[in-house]
Amino acid sequence: QSCSGGSVGAPLYEPGCAPTDCFCINPGEGYDVVVDSPTSFDVKGCESQITITLPAGGNTYLISVPFDTTLATAQDLADAVGLPRQQVFPPTPGGTVIGLDPCQRIVSACTSGTSACNSFTLIPGRAYKVRFPNQNGSTFVNPTSSTAQCPPPC
Repeated sequence: QSCSGGSVGAPLYEPGCAPTDCFCINPGEGYDVVVDSPTSFDVKGCESQITITLPAGGNTYLISVPFDTTLATAQDLADAVGLPRQQVFPPTPGGTVIGLDPCQRIVSACTSGTSACNSFTLIPGRAYKVRFPNQNGSTFVNPTSSTAQCPPPC
């Protein structure tokens, strides 16, 4: 395996890790890991208040809720990433937040601007799909409370 630095200057491989054993995840990127039985694994990393851009041309994105955050509900997440709120007048479609309980295999969803999103509790570290009613993309600052420098200086 090899890894090349990202456009934001990510290192070629993870510090303290042989290039053949690790791979890079550039700031703002992530991977969806699917397993067929209960499992656990350590992910070492760092959360920072970086700008994240969801590119135009799509309308559904997978967003991971930071561990160190003030986000508590799906509405908090919707507001943080710029999902529009549903409005009755003038009629405006809202964005959607979709979550999966991986243990129970239960899907929950709500429309931004509704009471369902205000009562939908987020689990830090879990990923949620956000669906925009358009394909304009969005730019936001990672909603972490952490002030850590990532990666930490050597």
